[in-house]
Amino acid sequence: FSPLNTSSSLSGSLIPYRSINIDWTMGASTFRRFRGKILSYTPQPNVSGQHEMVIELVDEGDNFQRRETRSTLYTNMTSGSLIGNILDNAGFAGSAAGSRFLDAGQDTYPFAYFDQRKIDEVLVDIIKTEYGFGFIRGDGSYVFHDRFYRQLNSTASATWSENMTDITFVRTIDDLYTEARVTTLPEVIKPLTTVWTIQSPVTISPSS
Repeated sequence: FSPLNTSSSLSGSLIPYRSINIDWTMGASTFRRFRGKILSYTPQPNVSGQHEMVIELVDEGDNFQRRETRSTLYTNMTSGSLIGNILDNAGFAGSAAGSRFLDAGQDTYPFAYFDQRKIDEVLVDIIKTEYGFGFIRGDGSYVFHDRFYRQLNSTASATWSENMTDITFVRTIDDLYTEARVTTLPEVIKPLTTVWTIQSPVTISPSS
């Protein structure tokens, strides 16, 4: 996996931004855990004196951070439809390709205008307003859940089968701080006082 190893069977193929899929096979079923692109290859030595190749990957969110919106004025549009238009701005594959799973959303925007803003910033603004949740799934699809998703989908709810007796409490150094209290005295203007005076005039002769 070293790009400098010309004798490798992968020589010439280890280039940045190459598409990559990571699958997980369990029994007869295969699940896609990640779909994205390769950002970099970095060889790192380990404790055995050998080298390990660290491959840094990014998903479509990297594209959202680099591209800007080119939108028109949207009127009377729900948050789900608005996110769909923003994904169009990003060049993200359409729902026909099975890459979008968007709830309709509970908010309607009378007017919305996003121009020359980063795609991820706009998506975060919409999701925060909706109190929803948006993410890129392991298979590369973009998923948007509005704020009613957890109420309407029982699969998203959680149940507890014990009384939480094993729960632990963690304290970190972030909980510690020092508070300093300093007493300050306000500035007071005192009465005018003559400190010293010249008893006789001081004269300086020419050329002196």
